[in-house]
Amino acid sequence: MKTTGNQYIAEVKLPKSIKSLATAGLLGSGLFGMTVGGAKLAGVGRFAQQPQSSAVENQPAPVVAKQTAPVVQQAKPKQTTQSKEQSGIIHHDVIKNLVKQDEGLRTKCYRCTAGKLTVGYGHNLDAPGSLGTFKKVFGPDGESLHRQVRGGKELSQKQADDLFSGDYESHLTKTREMIPDLEKHSPNVQAVLVSGTYRGHVGDSPNFRKLFNAGNYSAAAKELLDRKELRDPKVARGVRGRMQRDAQIISDIGKSK
Repeated sequence: MKTTGNQYIAEVKLPKSIKSLATAGLLGSGLFGMTVGGAKLAGVGRFAQQPQSSAVENQPAPVVAKQTAPVVQQAKPKQTTQSKEQSGIIHHDVIKNLVKQDEGLRTKCYRCTAGKLTVGYGHNLDAPGSLGTFKKVFGPDGESLHRQVRGGKELSQKQADDLFSGDYESHLTKTREMIPDLEKHSPNVQAVLVSGTYRGHVGDSPNFRKLFNAGNYSAAAKELLDRKELRDPKVARGVRGRMQRDAQIISDIGKSK
């Protein structure tokens, strides 16, 4: 399961001929957005034709050789910072996007890596509160739908989205109970913590929560990776990558401030 969750700074190296045009004032520079794994990444290198002065208006345009596409280099992941205006709020869109990406959508129930019967965006049908969630989301039809889904009935896209909405509020509440200062952290940190609550590696590690809430982020990141499942060479590559990403983001808290 391919995951992201961190932002990258992309550096564009311009060919010499383009650089010469930029120097001559024929090309401008700016910012452009590039999307990788569902995350908006910042970069440089949008080329915009600048209006020429009247002095050269009637001169023939220079002949420019056809250029190949600029090479974009991905730099080392850099922790997203958060402005004062952003602090103290929950970044729901960022969190939801990452959770959906991490969990993936399965409209028919399946067994997850932990052996739990799962459907939709990581909804655990074996969890004690699963039936209650179905009743809350789908009303009078919730109980029968829960039974049918466990038997193999496929959810529609709308049903999967509605179920996710019900699950999201529950998991966000659990995360805020375990991490009281969740709002103070950047969107990326909030996202990996709620996603970790979905998977269970935030809720099942008291030591991780103790270290994180004490502000010892480096030790908390190491604790997150000190898990029996990650020492198993057969662990799913997606699980290992997801945990390593979360640990990196948590370890980087405060480094860019």
